[in-house]
Amino acid sequence: MSLTKRRKEFLLEVKRVYDETREPVHYAALARALGVSKWTAYDMLKELEKQGYVKAEYVVNSCERVPGRSMVVFVPTKKAQAFMEMNSTPGAGKLDDWGHIKDTVLRLLDDLRRSGTGKAIDRLSEDLAKMELELPLMFCAHIIGMLVVCIKVVSVGDVGTIAKLLSMVQEPELGLTLLAGTVLGITALKATGNLDLARRLSPYLGRYQRYVSQISSEERKLLLDFAREALGAG
Repeated sequence: MSLTKRRKEFLLEVKRVYDETREPVHYAALARALGVSKWTAYDMLKELEKQGYVKAEYVVNSCERVPGRSMVVFVPTKKAQAFMEMNSTPGAGKLDDWGHIKDTVLRLLDDLRRSGTGKAIDRLSEDLAKMELELPLMFCAHIIGMLVVCIKVVSVGDVGTIAKLLSMVQEPELGLTLLAGTVLGITALKATGNLDLARRLSPYLGRYQRYVSQISSEERKLLLDFAREALGAG
């Protein structure tokens, strides 16, 4: 049985938390990271266990009032590691698809001039929800598109400043983080009316930052070059 998009998202997060802590992952911690209930996280982990991607372990919970009581935690398996390697290697097709991804997002930005801001944001949001955005490169490209739309709408006078700032950054990861923080800050300060752009952006940015830190240096460079191009378009 193949992994659904939702299960892939959970598996990616389990692997990320495990790699950061080198400790088995409790379902409550996973629930907090993904913004779901702990029971949803537990059920999803049990499904991943059935498919062989995680393994359940039982450890003594020293925080419990009753000494010796055990709790269930999960660790990614070799099958999960193989899946991650297959889906994070440049040769696995992500970089081959980069031209298509970039052109798609740039077309959406061009639609802004013809259909208005609301529709452009709606379209990007729809793509985030329905496309195979467990692929970090594609997800980050769409977030960059949303960031560019927002800054051009909220404060077009700052576009040149941000573009110049990014042109001086040598480290792609820093540039991509700087872009998100700067645009969100300006948007939160200046957005008015019914279009609450900052509110619509913020739920995606945690995942964006995680992916930026996880992807390869080559992918980060592609995204930073794309951000510079998008800021200068139109």
